[in-house]
Amino acid sequence: MATQANEKSGAKNQYSDFFKNFSLPQFNMEAAIDAHKKNLEVFSKAHKAALSTVKEVHELHGQYAKKMLDDMKSHMENIRSAPSNESRFKAHADSLKNSFENSMNHGREVMNMWSRTHRDITDSFAKRVKDGVEEFKSNIKKKSAKN
Repeated sequence: MATQANEKSGAKNQYSDFFKNFSLPQFNMEAAIDAHKKNLEVFSKAHKAALSTVKEVHELHGQYAKKMLDDMKSHMENIRSAPSNESRFKAHADSLKNSFENSMNHGREVMNMWSRTHRDITDSFAKRVKDGVEEFKSNIKKKSAKN
């Protein structure tokens, strides 16, 4: 059993030693690692932007729910205090209209937040791809100039 563990450990060290100084004559490992780091930075920023938007939308939903409950309380008070059935129907219709407008505005605001975040993330990915292609072309030119 102990020899199996030693064999695995030895194989692991053998591979890590091999890749520690690994290089290909036509491949710039530093440039590849640098490009990968830049890619990870873009993904990290995109992830943070998405989480920030989730937090903002969550807070917005909370505010909307509180406002909706306050509006319902106000609506009930208006209906109770109305002197006639006609004024009760009018108060009810006004309340429904306001509730509908508030819900549409809330939905629009949430969609605008998601759309803005989506556009920003997509733009950052597109820029990184464009920059990565330019970096790749530049590295190819440098390799060609050396040979």
